[in-house]
Amino acid sequence: MSTRSLIGLQREDGKLETVYCHWDGQVVGGVGETLYNYYNTRQDVRDLISGGDLSSLGITTGLSEYYADRGEPLSPAAIVDPAKLRKDLVGSGIEYVYIMMGGGNWIVTDINNGLIVYDLADALKETA
Repeated sequence: MSTRSLIGLQREDGKLETVYCHWDGQVVGGVGETLYNYYNTRQDVRDLISGGDLSSLGITTGLSEYYADRGEPLSPAAIVDPAKLRKDLVGSGIEYVYIMMGGGNWIVTDINNGLIVYDLADALKETA
């Protein structure tokens, strides 16, 4: 089974640009750890999400598998209001949401754990 996630970037207007990632969305040993270790700047995240929805995340955009790479139509990043996103995710099958905030820090929301938001660095320490 896949662990589905969203990866995104907080814009200056407070809205989020997000893409879907199908595989390995968990914090430790998956998307969370990869984002924290290899996508450290807002430009890194812009480059990542510019390719659209992902089948799997790699340590670089070149090693990530985008649906568009497989000949599927490009699914550009969705621009959403954070309050609406949280409501829409309940029951969606997406388990984690990773957002790089305006200050350059990553946060993660565990959808199955009451929509609690964690600093990704803290979440990695607690679950290691």
